[in-house]
Amino acid sequence: MVLRVREVSTSPFEGQKPGTSGLRKPVTVVTQPNYVENFIQSTLSTVKDVDTSGRTKILIGGDGRYYNDVAIPTIVRMCAANGFKHIILGVDGLFSTPACSAYIREEGCVGGILLTASHNPGGPDGDFGIKYNVGNGGPAPSSITDAIYKRTLEINTYKILDPIQLDISKLGDVTLETEGGSVEVSIVDGVQVHRELLRTIYNFSDIRSYLSKRKVTGDAMSGVMGNSLVEIFSKDLGVEIEHLVRYKSLPDFGGSHPDPNLVYGKDLVEKMKQGELEFGVAFDGDGDRWQRKWVLLCTKLLLGGNTLEISWTQA
Repeated sequence: MVLRVREVSTSPFEGQKPGTSGLRKPVTVVTQPNYVENFIQSTLSTVKDVDTSGRTKILIGGDGRYYNDVAIPTIVRMCAANGFKHIILGVDGLFSTPACSAYIREEGCVGGILLTASHNPGGPDGDFGIKYNVGNGGPAPSSITDAIYKRTLEINTYKILDPIQLDISKLGDVTLETEGGSVEVSIVDGVQVHRELLRTIYNFSDIRSYLSKRKVTGDAMSGVMGNSLVEIFSKDLGVEIEHLVRYKSLPDFGGSHPDPNLVYGKDLVEKMKQGELEFGVAFDGDGDRWQRKWVLLCTKLLLGGNTLEISWTQA
């Protein structure tokens, strides 16, 4: 069946001004009819205006928070309707922000749409976020976010495909036949390319050897980094799986606030204070505080006794 491209009438919403961290709003605001569609159309139109490379490959991923499962199929339909021919999704819609950056660069995407509000709480009463990263994997500069915002003030229609059935829980490729031609949707492992990138930077063998002599813990705070804890920390680096906590991604982050500071990361601090573990790390909801800053590291220093040092570090 050939999917039609529909043009839907709409009207602007106030306050859809993104920063470098994208658009973050309460779920109760984002779930208004056409709210996501307006912002995505404004983003896609801007991308097509400013990018002169002719690239038609785009990535979509998120931190697993509430409403991602609704927004992702809508965004896939809109990308296809707006002329993007290859759409990359993380399985179950999961893609940490560092992994998104790696995939965008590795696959030569024009950019990526990231559904995350970072360390903000999730769930029906929490927050939702949409941000655009450009072809170098980094956040869109102000020239692009300003252009997106300008379009949100003027928008009167958006393009979207007919409804589709898309199972994003399984790896593989799906072809959508549209009146504008074929569109390939690739559902990929959101950890794999990031893992391979890390292997080019760090010596996994040496790290595994070092960690094998120590008791280590990791806390994904029920965010997107759970898969990375299991696949990289445990399988690659040998950290015992029973020492990993909250590594299952949950749409409401288990009712917690996925911010690895001394308030919301206190469980890790208390565990380290017990003295049985020598190194601990926690991640925020989308994992970018491991990649950039604000990682909570607790290391027991043997300086004439059991001394606990708590610090935030920049990778």
